[in-house]
Amino acid sequence: MADSRTGGERVMRKVDLEQDVLTNEERTMMDRMNALQAARAMERSRARWFRRNIFLGLALGGVVLGTYGFTMYRVRQETFDDVVPASKEGESSGGS
Repeated sequence: MADSRTGGERVMRKVDLEQDVLTNEERTMMDRMNALQAARAMERSRARWFRRNIFLGLALGGVVLGTYGFTMYRVRQETFDDVVPASKEGESSGGS
């Protein structure tokens, strides 16, 4: 199934599945190679998105942690002088 080209390079000729008679072994090998190529193509296409998703996740996590840290910083500075603590039940009845 290999053709000779100029320069001694051997390449596989194109297979016409309707005209060529292929054995089950050859068809199985073609199916395996097609699946392998599809898996490699999927990995290459997903790698770009994986890096973008990692970057986006780290950026969003930084925003969340920054907001939390800023909130805790501002709450620690608050003295809460304007908040009157709730007194015990017996004291709040008015004195009798």
